[in-house]
Amino acid sequence: MPEQSLRTVRISLALMTFASYLALATTDSFGPEIALVPLLLIGLMPVFERFDAARPMYRRVTHILTLGFTIFIIPMLVQNLITGLMTILLYIQTYLFLHRKGVREYRYLFLMAFFLLVAAVAQSPDPAFGLVMPLFVLSAVWAFASVQIYAETVANAQGNIADLLPQTGRRGFLPPEIAQWVTGAKRDTVNVAPMLAVLSLGCVMVTLVFFMFTPRMEAGVFGRSNILNQPLRSGLDEGVNLSRGGTIAGDEETVFLARFPREATGKPPTDDTGGIYWRVTSYNKLVGDEWSRDPGELEFHEWRTRDRGVLERVTAGQGNRLVEQEIFLESTTDRVGVPAMPLLTKIIPPDGTRFLPDDWDPFTIRIGRSSSQSFSYQAISELLEFTEGELSSAPANYAEEFTRNRNLTVYTSHRLSGRSAALARNLTANLDSPYEKALAIEAYLQSTEFLYTNTLEELPEDDPVDAFLFVRKAGHCELYASSMCMLVRSLGIPARVASGYKTTAFDWSEDDGGYIVRKRNAHLWVEVYLIGVGWRLFDPSGILEMDNSLLARLQRWFTRNVLNLKIMYYRDIVGFNSGIDLGNLISFSIGLVRFDVETMRSALPSLGMFAQGLPRAMLILALALAAFWGLFVMYRSAALRRRHAAIVQFTEDQIRATRMYSQLKRRLHALGVNGHTIGARELFSEVESNLPEQRETVLSLVQTYNDARFGGRPLNKEHYIRLVRDVRGIRKPRPAK
Repeated sequence: MPEQSLRTVRISLALMTFASYLALATTDSFGPEIALVPLLLIGLMPVFERFDAARPMYRRVTHILTLGFTIFIIPMLVQNLITGLMTILLYIQTYLFLHRKGVREYRYLFLMAFFLLVAAVAQSPDPAFGLVMPLFVLSAVWAFASVQIYAETVANAQGNIADLLPQTGRRGFLPPEIAQWVTGAKRDTVNVAPMLAVLSLGCVMVTLVFFMFTPRMEAGVFGRSNILNQPLRSGLDEGVNLSRGGTIAGDEETVFLARFPREATGKPPTDDTGGIYWRVTSYNKLVGDEWSRDPGELEFHEWRTRDRGVLERVTAGQGNRLVEQEIFLESTTDRVGVPAMPLLTKIIPPDGTRFLPDDWDPFTIRIGRSSSQSFSYQAISELLEFTEGELSSAPANYAEEFTRNRNLTVYTSHRLSGRSAALARNLTANLDSPYEKALAIEAYLQSTEFLYTNTLEELPEDDPVDAFLFVRKAGHCELYASSMCMLVRSLGIPARVASGYKTTAFDWSEDDGGYIVRKRNAHLWVEVYLIGVGWRLFDPSGILEMDNSLLARLQRWFTRNVLNLKIMYYRDIVGFNSGIDLGNLISFSIGLVRFDVETMRSALPSLGMFAQGLPRAMLILALALAAFWGLFVMYRSAALRRRHAAIVQFTEDQIRATRMYSQLKRRLHALGVNGHTIGARELFSEVESNLPEQRETVLSLVQTYNDARFGGRPLNKEHYIRLVRDVRGIRKPRPAK
């Protein structure tokens, strides 16, 4: 028996350790290669355990190594506390894996795996962390249960599992038949697997609930460390660095869900650039390889605050039409600004949230104060529609425009090399219109001479644009947009780069009625200033391709449903404006009682996600499993009752005596006498101490029970009814007035 228990312990240890390293692999500090460490430790464990048992010198050598490690780790702790603690944790785990183990060592290894999971949580895990958690929880439940069983079986080597479980206990919520099946009241060998399976499922469900409704920590309280090199991940940063090399991995974590409630088709009108752009901010100054926002030199747009914190732009009203967006932002932490379509003219925050216009960019709206990690807001943007003729006829007399608006000159600053400036002049030599010049430069960058790629080599920090245009000719959107911006500026035309997200038809979700925007949609494009038109959008590059691997598809499915659950929780349950919406809950309850799906869906629209696709299949599967489990428990209970009846045959008189005695104990328990876990003699003693007035009555009932139950005395139905009446008559004496 101990060998079988030990095998379960070792399998659980392997799974739990592997899951903890998979959790580390989902962070920015570690790569997928970290998952090879547990495989190596698990494979070497039996070899070194035998070596440890056969060679006493092995343990002496490892003790010396441990002493050297202790001396070595002290300066590392002083220099970088987090890296030092992680190194200590990994060393302890390796030491325990490669030595003989007892119960205490197995428990230490379980704790090491848990600490690794905590370390992963504190280092900004990506959405794949949610796929690792069920495996870790399942293995943890089995690990801690199996090591306890192993410890007990070692201590009771001659017994079995049933000997380790209590034979009697306090009356619980389980029916007696199920409790007998679980605890093995007949001292038979008990299969604890069903019990652990139910416990594991419950733990996984609780963990998923916490994971879905608890905001994720972006960087953790300790920040980030770079123990191993990790590919770059898509997403918005505070700045733009053009010389950085590496591979950009598409991140499927959701950023926001955008809907268009005023559009008949649910989709917004798109322009000739193809796709929808969600602007966050812009950059106007390139120094070396870094884009930044130069404060105090941008054009001025006055914003005024209306009731309930609504921001409205004073200079709005030039667009052909307005486009209203309803945006559910998953996280408000560490953001330069909130996303919206370009030419934002009004933004309506939720209650408790304050929006502020940015001092550096008039179209950047920051969150001044937020009452929630996740919330929705409304944004209204202008849509400027011009014909090709109107755009081409935009005047080129920027010298006069600069005298009226001197702040525009900051958008013509550039530090291009001679050959880069010559390239811009050659591309636009026969063109007079600023719009046509910008189109020519955009078309050149979109030609086959350049390759859009996610794998980058480091570029020189002094002039990355020149290296991109003439040496590498391969890069991502940051290099394309920066190069076009600098080439346009060299012609005296104001231009800037804008940062945000770009979505295409692939990001449209018919089930959600909107666009699901993810971190891989992060994008950089160009805005060129045309006189009489304003800032016109140009995009010379592509976007990060969608990863269709199995893991990426699972991440997209999981993060989409997490976002929908958050929307349901904040909007339909808690609400953004009026707290708990009892009216919706009442309507949903009425629909549930009447089996009216349409009423339930109209009361809580977000629940529609469970009525389609994979969520519906999973819900049906869960309900089917629950029904199957209920039927199985009923069948098992009936089988146990039949088995019990076959083993012990009670007469009708004994059954009546047992029923009467059970009612007596429940009656006394209600009066403050604990009689569930003691025998008849102890019960009578408790009555003498707490209810002396009922001493004679209880004594008579107990004697009758003993005579009928064990002595074979008859107890007919009429006598049984009188005894039950006596039991009901037992009461505490009334206090004297």
